[in-house]
Amino acid sequence: MNVAAADGSADRAEARDLPRLLADLRTRREARGKLDRQATAKHCGPLHFRGIVLGPSGFAAEGREWLQALEDAGLAPSLEGARLGDRDCELNPKQRKLIANCAARSKQAGGTTVHQMLVSHFVPDPEAERNVLITIFETESLPAGCAEQLNKADSIFLRTEWNRRAFISAGVQPEKIVVIPPPFDSSPFPGRVQRDEHASRPFRWLSIFDWTLRKGHDLLLDAFARTFEAGEAELWIKTNPQEETTPSLQAHCEQRIRAAGKSDPPAVRVIDSLLTQSELRQLYVDANAFVLPSRGEGWGRPVQEAMLMELPVLVTGATALDTLVPDEGLGYRLRAQRVPVSSAAAAETPCFANQHWFEVDPEELGSRMRELTANPVTAACKARRARNYVLDLCDRRRIAGELATQLS
Repeated sequence: MNVAAADGSADRAEARDLPRLLADLRTRREARGKLDRQATAKHCGPLHFRGIVLGPSGFAAEGREWLQALEDAGLAPSLEGARLGDRDCELNPKQRKLIANCAARSKQAGGTTVHQMLVSHFVPDPEAERNVLITIFETESLPAGCAEQLNKADSIFLRTEWNRRAFISAGVQPEKIVVIPPPFDSSPFPGRVQRDEHASRPFRWLSIFDWTLRKGHDLLLDAFARTFEAGEAELWIKTNPQEETTPSLQAHCEQRIRAAGKSDPPAVRVIDSLLTQSELRQLYVDANAFVLPSRGEGWGRPVQEAMLMELPVLVTGATALDTLVPDEGLGYRLRAQRVPVSSAAAAETPCFANQHWFEVDPEELGSRMRELTANPVTAACKARRARNYVLDLCDRRRIAGELATQLS
């Protein structure tokens, strides 16, 4: 009989060796990954990224994610970064380092230029051997003349099948289109938190969007006002900062809520200042559910963030949101009717003129808000499944691999 084994000394020796063995395994994996990335970069050739990476918009945040995915894929992109809007935003040290490193690389002749930009801004790089466009649009087709310009790209990366159908209907060549969901860093959104301490206050609905008619704020305010009384529920809206000349959105929303005619209307609060990442996360922590009756989406980043935080979501069951919430097992979907873009919405965003999108019924919206509020256990079950679904859908490592394959 082995005495060392009998008294457990061998097990203790193995336990002491475990950290070293794990460290060796990590070192081998990192070395293999480095070799894989070097092989990918050699096969792909020089890569240049021309996109929106600065500013607080969701499009800029996605630009940083795409840039990181290209870096993770071993493609070592050079960077020609741009800003959408004139406001700055908080960048963490990793993001600052990524942007600085990529911007310091010299653009090389030939190779591939990846353009991450709005459809109307795309112009092929004449120095590139291949032009790849990452873009979105929010209605069921494209403005006149766009398809001709987009067809100058060698490949077009779109986020959803909805986007693919919309672009093809406008005349974009189907063989150029690749559907790849946007990569996403889920670490700032760790999932469900204990919300029992909120039981003493009204049910809190959260909605996050830019203040445009496309987002359906008029539908949301009307449905909320008709559905709830004071003390039953409250609505918190996080929107983009407004110009100083713009009338107070808080006053506008309160007036619209009062217009429903109730003697004791529910409360609404508007936050229109820039928030840090931790402040934004706290909005999700403090909420009970997320709602967005959008008329048209190219993706839906706040919906994605809410799902990662295991908040139940109530959204339009059409456009790109059909990918984020494809069935009732993952959230609450609203039926929507195809309608022309209104003249008021086209005045806000001229490229939407003569287009169609999808509009929900405010009565159904109110009914489903009431349903979700009254059934927290069912809502929580949907939210748990939704987090797992979106984690897989936008997994950065998997998408980096898809990018390497497509760009090679």
